[in-house]
Amino acid sequence: MKKYDRYIDQLFDEDNFDPIEVTGEDGKTYKLNQLAVVETEHGAYAVLVDENVEEGEAYVFFIDEEQDCLTYVDNELVANEVLAELDADYDEE
Repeated sequence: MKKYDRYIDQLFDEDNFDPIEVTGEDGKTYKLNQLAVVETEHGAYAVLVDENVEEGEAYVFFIDEEQDCLTYVDNELVANEVLAELDADYDEE
């Protein structure tokens, strides 16, 4: 596994396929697979999936580059906007 100077560098590395480790509010560490990084007018978001959860289930996290952390997006409108942008990106390809 590559060593990264910053946690966020792992997200932006297109050659990285290692799971992203996030710590939940319960204090547990979860390993999630990166589906995409989506840039919007409000900032960058990571779309992550858990291979142990029902297919089609994705988690959206705001990428705070200055603090080098991810923040779970619990606002359904924002999460849906990010996922719609991701769908639009896939449709263009």
